Amino acid sequence: TQSAKGVAFGLPLPICSCGVLPLYQSLTRAGAPGAAAIAFLVATPELGLDAVLLSLPLLGTELTLARVGAAILAAFSVALFVGPMCASPTAASTTSSAQDKTPLLQRLWSGVRYGYVEMFDKLLPWILFGLLIAAILSPLLPLKTFSTLPAIWQVPLFALLGMPAYVCASGTTPLVAILLVKGLSPGAAIAFLLTGPATNATTFGVLQELHNKRIAMMFAASMFVVSCLLGWGTNALLYTTTFVPKLQHGHEHHHHMSTLQYLSTLGFGALVLASFWRMGPREMLQRLFSSVGHTHGENESDCCGTDDTTSSCCGTETAPKEPSCCGTETAPKESSCCGTETPETAPKESSCCGSKKD
Repeated sequence: TQSAKGVAFGLPLPICSCGVLPLYQSLTRAGAPGAAAIAFLVATPELGLDAVLLSLPLLGTELTLARVGAAILAAFSVALFVGPMCASPTAASTTSSAQDKTPLLQRLWSGVRYGYVEMFDKLLPWILFGLLIAAILSPLLPLKTFSTLPAIWQVPLFALLGMPAYVCASGTTPLVAILLVKGLSPGAAIAFLLTGPATNATTFGVLQELHNKRIAMMFAASMFVVSCLLGWGTNALLYTTTFVPKLQHGHEHHHHMSTLQYLSTLGFGALVLASFWRMGPREMLQRLFSSVGHTHGENESDCCGTDDTTSSCCGTETAPKEPSCCGTETAPKESSCCGTETPETAPKESSCCGSKKD
């Protein structure tokens, strides 16, 4: 039941792996059960409503259903295997529940708005970037690039390729759609769509920090094994001689499109247009190029706005060991950085601010 709660809350949210890690840390420190927290950690980045809306027209109904089912089974399996090993602190749970007095409907609305407005604005540049990469690869790769590699080996290969990748569920969808046309098996596509969004080096680091190295390794191993099993199962069900990728089938029969696929395309298009209206192309490019490599440290700025933690309050490069710009080394906390108040213990020499005590 705890795993089911984690899957139910995490699966619909359009939050990528970078966004789910702070939530997982909060859940763990608040005393959430290990199985629920791990299920949430796996299910949330693997799939979201935006990814489903994008998968239906690009991957087809059958593979989209396989993707949803595989995401649920993967989250359940990993949570059942790794969750019992993750001991969560219990002391913080009562404090957290006592402090949270926000009405349920307000919290639900805040979560929906965060997922489909704020978080979608962060994901959209990567979705468009994935479409661009897919458009570039489509004419460059031969039609049957992956056909020479047996399907049974494609699954573990793409499961491994997805594990260190820092990708989101929506952004990888158009790329996988092109790879399917180039001969990739549907099982390998499922394996990549499972490990790519749900695992990366940052995820392993957070698990090691919150728990221990053994749990991080068990999480990685279980994700790989479960993804391979689900990929091989998908191949057994869908990878037949009559399997035709959705994009290739769409080129041959472009006039056939189900009502569900039309509605999915319209729904996703509405989210894209609303995001364009809020951000504009310039902000989207800024988000794309600034989203990697920028972190906020605890000492990012001091009272004068500098980034150097050794800077003094008056802007020098290194904080002096001798009397500071405020006049003395023992200046009281209530005095300002320009020394408007002169302490009784101040020496009689002039300070750098020009004040002098008789």
